[in-house]
Amino acid sequence: VISEEIIKEPVDKIVQISTKVITRSGSRVSGETLAASVIGRQATVVSMNASAYCACVNCCGKTNGITASGASATPWYTLAAGRGVPIGTIVYIPSLSHTANGGWFVVQDRGGAISNNRIDIFMGSHGEAIQFGRKNLECYLYY
Repeated sequence: VISEEIIKEPVDKIVQISTKVITRSGSRVSGETLAASVIGRQATVVSMNASAYCACVNCCGKTNGITASGASATPWYTLAAGRGVPIGTIVYIPSLSHTANGGWFVVQDRGGAISNNRIDIFMGSHGEAIQFGRKNLECYLYY
């Protein structure tokens, strides 16, 4: 080392939150992990029209379950959203807090009919997707 200069002193706080691998417990995604990753971040609250889909030809034209992000779709975790909602956005839906994930989702997919005011929730079967139907839901988006 010829010389060393400290340009800025280090700080003892989180200054940036970035994408990370989500921890899974068993076959379920931990909603607590997603909730913990957004602590201190401001949410954008919007009403979105929600429907559901599965990895079948009827829902998405293919059966491999690979999302636009390259990840495998996971029931009650993966969301499809319009291009105005970036891949990796964490979404909390209070009215779905009773579900296995506690209402926490991640945008991992796109869809031809998905505009910016719509979301599609990935389900484990076509029957579940049909039963979910379509509804307007209050969503908290953490970009």
